[in-house]
Amino acid sequence: MKRLVIRPVPEVSARIAELQTGNADVISSVSPFLVPKLKETPNVTVQSVLSGRAIFVYINCFGQDALKNKKVRQALNYAIDRKSIIDNILSGSGTLAQWGSPTTTSALTPPEALPL
Repeated sequence: MKRLVIRPVPEVSARIAELQTGNADVISSVSPFLVPKLKETPNVTVQSVLSGRAIFVYINCFGQDALKNKKVRQALNYAIDRKSIIDNILSGSGTLAQWGSPTTTSALTPPEALPL
């Protein structure tokens, strides 16, 4: 390789168009729901790699009186179906985090939140 050009293309649809038309050889940060379409594109190979991206939901405990109660916040935490988010929103592109919250959280199901 004699020359490498790195050109930022902020809009994901523009990056995909650049790849499909041959104006780019490599792109990154493709939304998971667009991956199946890219896989159907001739001469395009899709490779998934681990990233440092983490998605968080923060609860504003200062606004609502109910959210000041630790058990209410725990119940909300237990009620989030993280696996379903990965499977259905992120098209299976993700892994459950084992940090940032107790590791037992992912093992609990919404019924465990009811007594709280």
